[in-house]
Amino acid sequence: MRELGLFGKKFSITISRLETLKHVDDVIQTLAEVRKMGFDLRALLGGDGRLKEDLRSLAESRGLKNYVVFAGNRPQEWIANVLPSASVVVSPFMGRSL
Repeated sequence: MRELGLFGKKFSITISRLETLKHVDDVIQTLAEVRKMGFDLRALLGGDGRLKEDLRSLAESRGLKNYVVFAGNRPQEWIANVLPSASVVVSPFMGRSL
C-alpha cells in the first residue's frame, strides 16, 4: 500500500476495465459525494482501458486528483493481497474481478 500512497488510509477498491459499460465514472462521482459528507476516503481503481484519461480528468474536475489512485492492470495475486486492506469493494459492473 505504501507504493500507492494508501498506507494507513481508508479506501474503496474497484477492479474493472476502464470502459463506459463498466460505469467506473460512477465510482468517482460517488467518492465525491462521500467526501462531501465528511468521510476521508480514497478510491483505488485497478484496471486499464480507453476511459483512463477521461476518468483522470473527471477526478480532477471533482477535486479528487489526490484521492483517486489508478493502479493499472495488476495480476490476480496482487488483487487478492490488496482486497483485505480496502474499507469497501465497489462493483458497479464487474465480471472476472468479482
